[in-house]
Amino acid sequence: MTNASLEKIINPIIKNSSTENLLFEPSVFRLKKNEDKENFSRILSNNDLKITDTIFQQLCELLLIRNSSKTLTSEELKKQVDDYVNEDSLFEYGVWVFYPWNKHVVHVLDKDEFLEVITNRNKQKITEKEQAALLQKKIGIIGMSVGQSIASAIAIENLCSEIRIGDFDTLELSNCNRINTSLYNLGLNKSVIAARSISEINPFIKIICFTEGVTEENIDAFFLDGGKLDLLIEECDNINMKLLAAVSLAL
Repeated sequence: MTNASLEKIINPIIKNSSTENLLFEPSVFRLKKNEDKENFSRILSNNDLKITDTIFQQLCELLLIRNSSKTLTSEELKKQVDDYVNEDSLFEYGVWVFYPWNKHVVHVLDKDEFLEVITNRNKQKITEKEQAALLQKKIGIIGMSVGQSIASAIAIENLCSEIRIGDFDTLELSNCNRINTSLYNLGLNKSVIAARSISEINPFIKIICFTEGVTEENIDAFFLDGGKLDLLIEECDNINMKLLAAVSLAL
């Protein structure tokens, strides 16, 4: 097959998937809401879905954390979970998160309980008061090569409530020496790759993507829209943008 023939096949595929390639926000369903329940049922009708449901184990973790001074048998723990959930079904407890880019559905605790469990082991490093303060912060990151690893680390540690990320570039093979991502993401915008990674770690973190990068035209929005950034991490290559970001941060 010639290169021209190959392009005729590939180009329409790339064009048709361009909108899908910008998706980075998961859908979160709370099944006690009728609308969410109906929408989720439609998603479940897709036979290609991958489903992960460990909600019982997550509830066990939650109750063990809350009863850390006690030693519970498996039977006692199961009874505590049953009592805690009460008459609600486990299927409807918490939230179901749908990631459209990989067609994965994950059942997890809702936001407050999710954060209670996922930040539990942070307590050996920071206090609950410090953790609560961090969960109000907004962090901006410019440049998603080195910045992608920083963004993922922030999400893992749950150090903020909102991350704004900006990079106009797409992933090339030569970038893969410093970006922790899969080869099937080649050609995707680096901000989208980072945003997907963050939301797969924590679907409750607010993510704002500047897929055109941070520019003179949108830098005020990057710093100020929705509240002023508390911290800027700048990892871009462009010297002019470095200077512009430093000036904007100082104002």
